[in-house]
Amino acid sequence: MTNITSQIGDRLRALPARLWIILGVAGMLIIALIVLALVLLLPAGGYTVLNDSRPSVYHPDGLEVRLPEGGGSLRVRIEDVPREEFLAGAADAEWTPALEALPDYVTPLSPVYTIRVRGNGDLEARIAIPADAEPALLDVYRWDEEGGQWVFVPVRPDEAGKGFVFEVDGPAMSVLAARTGPVSPAVRVVVSEGGPDLGPEYGLAIPEGAYINEAGEISGSPVPASGSTVLPLVENRRGGFTAYGDPAQQEAIIERLVTLAADYDGLALDFDNGEGYADFVAALAAQLHEQGKQLHVIVRGLSPENYELTRLGQSADRVWLAPGDNPLDYLPEGAVRAALAELVQRVHRIKAGLLVNGLSVDVSGDEVTPISQEDALTLFGDVEPIEGYFDPATPLTPGSELPLRLTGRIESMGFDAPLGMNYLTYHDDAGELHHVYLATPQSLSRKLAWARYYGLGAVAVYGLAHPDAPDNLADGLSAFLSEQPLSDPPALALVWRVQSSSGANLSETEGDLSLLQYLWEAVSEPGQYVISALLSEPGREEEIGQVAVEVAEQVSTPEPEDEPTPTATPVPEEQEQEENAPTPEPTPVVVPSTIAAGAFELGGQTHTLEHPDLMHYAGMTWVKFQHKWGPGDDPAGTVGGRIQQAHALGFKVLLSIPGGEYPESIDYDAYVNYLAGVAALGPDAIEVWNEMNFNREWPPNEIGGDVYVQRMLAPAYQAIKAVNPNVMVISGAPTPTGAFNGCGSIGDIVGCDDWFYISQMRDAGAANYLDCVGVHYNEGIIPPSQRSGDPRAYGDFYSRYFFGMVDLYYGTFGRPLCFTELGYASPEGYPGLPESFSWAADTSVAEQAAWLAEAAVLASQSGKVRLMIVFSVDITAYGSDPQGAYAIIRPDGSCPACDALNAVQP
Repeated sequence: MTNITSQIGDRLRALPARLWIILGVAGMLIIALIVLALVLLLPAGGYTVLNDSRPSVYHPDGLEVRLPEGGGSLRVRIEDVPREEFLAGAADAEWTPALEALPDYVTPLSPVYTIRVRGNGDLEARIAIPADAEPALLDVYRWDEEGGQWVFVPVRPDEAGKGFVFEVDGPAMSVLAARTGPVSPAVRVVVSEGGPDLGPEYGLAIPEGAYINEAGEISGSPVPASGSTVLPLVENRRGGFTAYGDPAQQEAIIERLVTLAADYDGLALDFDNGEGYADFVAALAAQLHEQGKQLHVIVRGLSPENYELTRLGQSADRVWLAPGDNPLDYLPEGAVRAALAELVQRVHRIKAGLLVNGLSVDVSGDEVTPISQEDALTLFGDVEPIEGYFDPATPLTPGSELPLRLTGRIESMGFDAPLGMNYLTYHDDAGELHHVYLATPQSLSRKLAWARYYGLGAVAVYGLAHPDAPDNLADGLSAFLSEQPLSDPPALALVWRVQSSSGANLSETEGDLSLLQYLWEAVSEPGQYVISALLSEPGREEEIGQVAVEVAEQVSTPEPEDEPTPTATPVPEEQEQEENAPTPEPTPVVVPSTIAAGAFELGGQTHTLEHPDLMHYAGMTWVKFQHKWGPGDDPAGTVGGRIQQAHALGFKVLLSIPGGEYPESIDYDAYVNYLAGVAALGPDAIEVWNEMNFNREWPPNEIGGDVYVQRMLAPAYQAIKAVNPNVMVISGAPTPTGAFNGCGSIGDIVGCDDWFYISQMRDAGAANYLDCVGVHYNEGIIPPSQRSGDPRAYGDFYSRYFFGMVDLYYGTFGRPLCFTELGYASPEGYPGLPESFSWAADTSVAEQAAWLAEAAVLASQSGKVRLMIVFSVDITAYGSDPQGAYAIIRPDGSCPACDALNAVQP
């Protein structure tokens, strides 16, 4: 090593002197360049040069200062006073005034940063959100040494959502991040025409009534209001005055507004935004402030960034955000949250306010419309008797039944727990779904809660001083102020009330939407009565409609013996026992000569409607078609033509719509949707399925009256009424049988006895989801007036007799009956009957005709039967199910039953 070093030294000493000079100069240049770089790049007196190569500088406590792209070159130095040192008063004496000027509602969460700048150009800073901060209440303040106060700094969130960005203003700017609040928000109330003057109660009143027209002139006048502060609301919206930037127009309208404010404490502007609006507000505020008056401005909608919020916040005494009336926007993740976040980043939250609507609204898609209580009630329609049951000119018989219904389009009602609101739903004429949200204190309190979440300085309520406000709406404001939660309001309820002529309440029934229909049993005491339907909701009870009725004097008539209700079921006919079969006792019946006028109507079932003249001749005003539905069926394509044909021929239309035979399963939703589509085509009645107590028309593992009601009848009723409340809904008629000992199976046949099945329907609430009870009677071989004497085995079973069916079904439901099939089989003109129908072998066509006419008369006189459909008019199918034997138009073209029915017409 020594030898190598010695050799290198010898070689260096051998270099020429000129070369040594060159090396010395180069070394000096290198040192000079290093020094120059240090001068340019290292802070000069703690300053950092920012340019395109180095656009930002960081402070380790959470502040970044950065130069916008293309911003030139500036020198920046960041100083800081630690938070604890500042709050303890241990900082330099120059910070004592700043500590003393700190408002009580401001809690510093960061050091006090001082940003010093040399040079001219734009700078912005990003301050990190402290780990223990609540972002919703975080603000940035700068110290105004000359004014001796902390001033709110408008910010915007950074892209990562972890800090706020603000502009650096001036050669030295001292800032800190702080939590603002909590504060006790001031309460303001908008006073509407006809509403109570609540200004004295809440302090500040904002009376409506003044408007700006397109010419910039003031029309209307503020409604009378009082309070410690009264600021008239001046409205300029929906295409009014927009020439804010026109100096002459601006001066004229400001002069008018200042004149209006002369008698008040200032003004509140509810103006549409437009070019020059912020300048206009600044100019107006300056003049009002000179007179010691206030200026409030309302910012409407969920996009406040469309306004120059910073400018408005600097000029106005209060900036109110009115996010809109859609209750859904006030949900936890709704649009109101983002709108308020935008507001408090641009306007000091102590100067910001939340203005909410406490009244009811109608929401359809993006359209939100205020709705009065009166208009909401009209959606229920009016009270009217079901067609044919009531003649105002004829007093009711004591003990008779009067079915009533509401005629409106309401489909459902309920309570929305997240909103704290009761609601109604309906479809309009265009098929659009509407939700009507009804005002509640709970909803008002939850809307106002956003003001506390963001620490706003004030809240205002529209609707509290409004003539349509519920009596208890103020409870929502009280709950908000006291920070006490309100329990959910009672559910909406329909109430049917019966009153005497003296106004005394005789009875009252309360329930849900199932009470769209109501059955009143006329009292025994003669006189005048009023039956009213009301909507009961928290804080009020409103009448929907009423009907006046008269009950006649009781006419003394011999009372028939009670008809027993079956308590057990006979075993199948193939067995010889008759255990537990009901045994109705005979009751004499006097058959009147003609059909009684009133609710009762007559019709016939057909496939083709080829004999309308004969049907009219027989007194039939209804026609029944049956369509076996399948998934994918189009209502218009399957039954639309039949409805049009029948209506054109002067018939009302009953559509019986079961499914295919032996269905393995039923798509209940698809079926209900199909019925809704059918209802829209305008039939007069729909029978919901058919003979569903047998597995030939219903899935065997789902047979049960409760299943039918819950999965089909109830949703079908609601869907039909929602589309067309004028359609009469008839429950599907079960097959009359007593073979199953309740419910069971016989070989591969699964089913339920109809008396057992309809008791299940009753217990499942079927009466609430039907206008008429569907009944079939097609096994008679004796006159319908007979209550005993059937010669067959189990001849005393109720299904053998017309009145056996009437008494059982009416006694079970207490609702009008619709015989959707009633017929007598006669083999005359045919080559005999299948063995299973041999019981009808001796029935003649003449008997068929006489018994049908007699059944029509008895049904009309019973007061229990609404509709009787003769099965059938002209169906000719004849085989194992000999439908032709029931047809009243016989194979030879004659129709003795038409003559018989014609003879009993009134």
